Amino acid sequence: MVQVADWNWHNIEVVVEPSSASLFVDGRRFDRRAHFSDSTLLNLATDFYVGADPDETARDDPSLDSLRGGSRRSIIGCVDRIRIRGRPESWRTVRTSSLDARTDCIGDTFSCNRTGPACPSTDPGQKHSVNSSSDMTSISVVEGSRAALTTDHIGSVSVGTLPQPDIRFRAAAKQLHGRLTVVDQTPADGDQIEFSFSDVARSRVWYVHDGSETTSDTMRLYVEAATSGEERVLPVNVIPSNDAPVIRLPANDTLTLVSNTRIELNRDLLSAVDPDDDNSSLVFSVYPSDDADRDSGYFELAASGGVRAKITRFTQRDVESGRVFYVHRGAASHSFLLEATDGKDTSEVRRLNVRGLPLSVSPAINTGSSVPRGGSVVIGADMLSFATNAPYLDLDIRYQVR
Repeated sequence: MVQVADWNWHNIEVVVEPSSASLFVDGRRFDRRAHFSDSTLLNLATDFYVGADPDETARDDPSLDSLRGGSRRSIIGCVDRIRIRGRPESWRTVRTSSLDARTDCIGDTFSCNRTGPACPSTDPGQKHSVNSSSDMTSISVVEGSRAALTTDHIGSVSVGTLPQPDIRFRAAAKQLHGRLTVVDQTPADGDQIEFSFSDVARSRVWYVHDGSETTSDTMRLYVEAATSGEERVLPVNVIPSNDAPVIRLPANDTLTLVSNTRIELNRDLLSAVDPDDDNSSLVFSVYPSDDADRDSGYFELAASGGVRAKITRFTQRDVESGRVFYVHRGAASHSFLLEATDGKDTSEVRRLNVRGLPLSVSPAINTGSSVPRGGSVVIGADMLSFATNAPYLDLDIRYQVR
């Protein structure tokens, strides 16, 4: 629960996605509801209520008289600068839902009026004090994307008699979870950028998110004045975006094994990563490539009781539990196409090359030994041993002495 009854303006944003809804207050997420709706679109065909929840009679009869019948729950305060999908909504389109609700920002209870300091001015030419940042609004950006700063984000600012378009700001180019850029400008010292109010009005200043799994950031802007610089804090709402899995293959995208043998796959040979999902739940799909023939190898799932089955789909959890094998058959070299999905997005298709080699046996240790005449010596693995090019196979190497 977040408290906003402090006589100050607060920015509230609701982000609705196909499967969830999130509530942001002053750039921080305070609530997220999963499985919000099975629909992929937000239905705004009916009345859209802000600040109050009408009673049931008003819902059933959305006429003006019924709407003015009252609200069961509503805020006590002022609502301003309503935007839906970034588009400002005019107060001329508003129908009040209660006799106590008005379409002008005035009320004895809240002591809020257009000429008082608590209400933002709708006159773009009105001057504000340089030390006030309460009229700044948060900026929203999709995870890994970018968004332009606007004059609505900056708010009204004045520095003496300096014309507003000439007021300049400076900020760190590198932010905690992103960076600030100005079109056609490279930071002189690699860290600080400078821009004017006119640059903001022309959409030349951009915030670029770094793609990290974060839901908020903060930009600190400094107003350049003649004698002092005033800091302004601009909250950033990061709208989560699903990341597609990324498949990881062995070196050179090639699986090497002895021809006509079977190898257990592990994370070093095949895996997928997804920063916003449980990797174990990722699902792989296998497709034959253009050069594949019917006698090529296949993937195999080892079930309980020694049962084996050819498969074209399996999970990362199957790989991690040592249940997925590749069985080499046919031509020495062939390839497969692989993709992974988290149920929402699919990875880039990757080609896994398979290379089959003939089995070879070579000496690994051969130290020799001295034995007295008529004596004996035990030949152990520390004196003589051989190895194969298939260490994953439990092969019994037999020696023949001639």
